[in-house]
Amino acid sequence: MLQRTRRERLGVIVGACVLLCAVGEAHAYQPLEYVVHARVDTARSVVDADVTIDVSVEPTDRNVTLWLYADRLAATPRAMDERNSRWVFPGEVSLGGVDVGVVRVDGHEVRAQRSATMDAYAQRRRDAAGADLIIPLPPHKADRVRIELRMRLVVPARFGRLGRVGDQWTLVAPWYPLVVSGDTYDFRVPHRLTVESTETLDFVVAGAPVKPGQETGRVATFLPLVAAPSLVRRSATTELGTHTIVSDAPLHEPPAPRAKGLDRLESFEAIDVRARLGEATRDVRRTAASMALPMATAPVTYVIAPLRVELAASVPGMVVVSDHAYQIFPLREVREFHQLVVRRALFRALFADNPASSDPPEDRPWADDLRAVVLTDLDVARRNGHRYRPDELVGFAAFHPAIDQLLYAPQVSFLDVYFGVVDEPDPFRDDPARARRVESRGRRILEGARDVLSREAFNAFSTGLARDDRSVRAALTAAAPDASQRLDDWVASARYRVNYKLGAVTSSRRKDGYHHRIEVLRQGALRHEPVEVEVEDDDGNVEVLRWDEPKARVVLEATTRAPLSNVRIDPRGRLPQSSALTPGHPRGDDDLSLPWRPPLLRSFGLNILASQHDFSGFVNFAMRRKYDIDHVFDFTLSRDPQSTGGIVRYIQGFGPKVHDNARSAAASAGLRLDRIHAGSFVGEGGAWRPSLQLSVGTDSRMYFLDPRRGSSLSVSGRVGPVFRDTGETKVTGSFGVRGSHTVPIGLRNATVFVAGGGTTFGDALAAENQGLGGRFVLRGYETTEILARAAVFGVVEHRWTALADLSVNLLHLAWLREIQLAGFAGGGLAFQTLEGEAVRGAAEVGGGIRFHFEYAGVQPGVLAVDVAVPLLRDRNRIGSDGIPDSLRPPVGLHISFDQYF
Repeated sequence: MLQRTRRERLGVIVGACVLLCAVGEAHAYQPLEYVVHARVDTARSVVDADVTIDVSVEPTDRNVTLWLYADRLAATPRAMDERNSRWVFPGEVSLGGVDVGVVRVDGHEVRAQRSATMDAYAQRRRDAAGADLIIPLPPHKADRVRIELRMRLVVPARFGRLGRVGDQWTLVAPWYPLVVSGDTYDFRVPHRLTVESTETLDFVVAGAPVKPGQETGRVATFLPLVAAPSLVRRSATTELGTHTIVSDAPLHEPPAPRAKGLDRLESFEAIDVRARLGEATRDVRRTAASMALPMATAPVTYVIAPLRVELAASVPGMVVVSDHAYQIFPLREVREFHQLVVRRALFRALFADNPASSDPPEDRPWADDLRAVVLTDLDVARRNGHRYRPDELVGFAAFHPAIDQLLYAPQVSFLDVYFGVVDEPDPFRDDPARARRVESRGRRILEGARDVLSREAFNAFSTGLARDDRSVRAALTAAAPDASQRLDDWVASARYRVNYKLGAVTSSRRKDGYHHRIEVLRQGALRHEPVEVEVEDDDGNVEVLRWDEPKARVVLEATTRAPLSNVRIDPRGRLPQSSALTPGHPRGDDDLSLPWRPPLLRSFGLNILASQHDFSGFVNFAMRRKYDIDHVFDFTLSRDPQSTGGIVRYIQGFGPKVHDNARSAAASAGLRLDRIHAGSFVGEGGAWRPSLQLSVGTDSRMYFLDPRRGSSLSVSGRVGPVFRDTGETKVTGSFGVRGSHTVPIGLRNATVFVAGGGTTFGDALAAENQGLGGRFVLRGYETTEILARAAVFGVVEHRWTALADLSVNLLHLAWLREIQLAGFAGGGLAFQTLEGEAVRGAAEVGGGIRFHFEYAGVQPGVLAVDVAVPLLRDRNRIGSDGIPDSLRPPVGLHISFDQYF
């Protein structure tokens, strides 16, 4: 069984005490029937409902607890950050919630107690689990009671299972109270719903169209509801059954076979969602039919809805699919990521509707998903398919910074679709199955079984899950009686955070070879799971050791013929590890010697200086070991109108990590070589300038493409000889400092304050002096317009996201998601200019536009265009570069692939 740390055991005790204080005793009650009369008020964004619940009770029951899942709408999700807030709210933060009025039990008014469902052990909190409503029962002799209540659901502007986006209402999670016993809510009993609205709306309830005022019902956990002014239904029938797609707008249809002329032209950017869903449906039905499953021909309803953290979700009577589904590069292997999720949701929906299911209510949420995962894998095998990992598809392009970020610290929507090979992360816990209590999803449970069971037992277990009507527990007991007690470990494993770490490794020479003692540490919870340790010698021989004990430490021993080359924990990358338990990447301490990554293109920039008829740019490569965020060898080539050069640096990261791919601070030392262009200034020749460059800085910003909060500060210095083309040798240097602070204003606005300065010393050429113009200083001035011994500047920029949640297909190479507008103003002072002025001022105002997009529909990127107007330019003045200001363009134009700062 799972062993817990002292803190976790304390959490169990506290959680149990809270539960006992709230309800007083264990419960035997269960719901018998729900009747709901609801009215949607579109103007006030509320749903008023009268709810009647018949409950089976025992004479000893003193309370009945109702789960208010919708209370989670009153809290901002704890997992929300500056990047993923886009996947929660279409605009600013919009909160809702549920209010319950008078409660009656068998006609008698009672005082219900509202209780937050906090529980540290289960990781239960309001933003995920909502609240409980504890209803006291008067003394009763009957075996059933009737609970009547009036509720008001305030529906916020929010993506996901409960929310309102535009005119579409999506209520596909428990939006009215459900009877809950402990954490068990999945009682499949009759539900009857009547819904009306203040305005004309189309309704779909549990997959079926419903007219206003018409009662509909079915046996289910709850009845999901989708409403919009107009819902379009399109059905398709094959020899295996019928499926229907419901959307709030017509979906793309390819040209008819008999179309002629221009009508035969296919839209290049359109996505045929109907064809993709039809393909997924056929695959699922063929697999189910090949196994003689009774649900193979059951009707299927898909509802297209604005989901952003789930690509597809199974709810009673239908499968809800995100309207961003299939917005991905149209390569079949890439599109298969989305298809796998849709097929799994459909398998789960079909199993959930299976009346022969024998799993008890407390197991049904994860048991249905486990069966769906098994069938999804069988479907892949039937089609001779392959489950690709992101690194298999894009690893060849790991030199690209967007791909590197994607592989080592992804900041993408639908994270579990691409990176849920075993772990299946679910930070927002929208699925009711994990809202009250963190539990493993089906994939993690199945892989836990695969690691423990023999091949024969695993095949018997998975086949039993797919074919039999036995419960999951019975199927496991039949396949592997000795392992049946491990099932609860697998289900609960997602609740326990673990980091594995190599401890001391020692080797000694013996007659039969080299003997090694390898210490493996399990930090955090004592999660019981098999751990593989790969031992490799210098001849390439590999031995895999196995540790399967719920302990914090073990010393494994191995003997090799040749000296030890490497030791690696979890070589197949199957064990989920927690980033919170280690100062670095959680897999960074698993290897004795980490392998090198391919050369990484960390950043690049190309700034078109249209006003100067010139350009500046740089390209920055780095060499670092896999999962190592502390040690980097950095190579940069750069070019601007004054010079061309490069630098080789060693960078040491330190301080807290911003994410699993970067620390918040770094220091560097490097050797730089620049060629100062001859003729870049009138009367000056060129020069070669080698130099030593040192820098140190800190940066707490997490999402560099559009930071909404955080600060940065960097200090750098350079010193070295300058070999001029005239034969002279001088020693020059420079010192600079630059910082920024970003202030968030809601979710769509941010103001950035940037300031910096620098000074040059020694007998420097003009190009070595400090400038006030250019892409990274004052954008209204040219880079060589104002040069001086010292300069300081400051810029304030405000960014406003004007258009969000877009779905503009750019030839399937990228999808435009947001358009951001920026306005800025800045000023600076130059001291001892080349023209002989003691002090010269500069000021600018300008604006810009940022196009935020996703490469191939997955990894974010940005294209920035800025236009700045200089305010203190004198037409009669001649600049530091000898050009009269009267000849300069009136504005500065900059195009780049990053933010200003």
